[in-house]
Amino acid sequence: MHRIMGRFIKAGVGPSKNIKSSTNMLDVEDEDQVKNLAAQVLREQGYTVLEASNRIEAFRVAEESPHTKIQLLLTDVVMPLMGGKELSEQLGAQLPEIRQIFMSGYVADAKFRREIEHRGATIVEKPFFPDEQIQ
Repeated sequence: MHRIMGRFIKAGVGPSKNIKSSTNMLDVEDEDQVKNLAAQVLREQGYTVLEASNRIEAFRVAEESPHTKIQLLLTDVVMPLMGGKELSEQLGAQLPEIRQIFMSGYVADAKFRREIEHRGATIVEKPFFPDEQIQ
């Protein structure tokens, strides 16, 4: 199993945090390789993963999938058009019960971490690689 899954479990996306693998997730990431890797690993664990590359696609996917209750937003923090924090605020206004996980390469910034944690969200550190193993 990939280390990435371990990072998601620590962030609250796995059995250790009582989130069932039937969770419907929206994965928003502008880098296709990162988005595809996260989606692949999470699908292998039984999650339903909807994908978007930016805010426009994210809102379109949410609107076009009314039968799929999106329970979890997994988003990059820095993206063109709209960053992940702003996206989470706007999507959260439409889906108030949605949980949020941010992916970022900037997790060492204490101010940034406090801001994300103040929102009740969690952070998954990037980069992650498909050949990394959980230890």
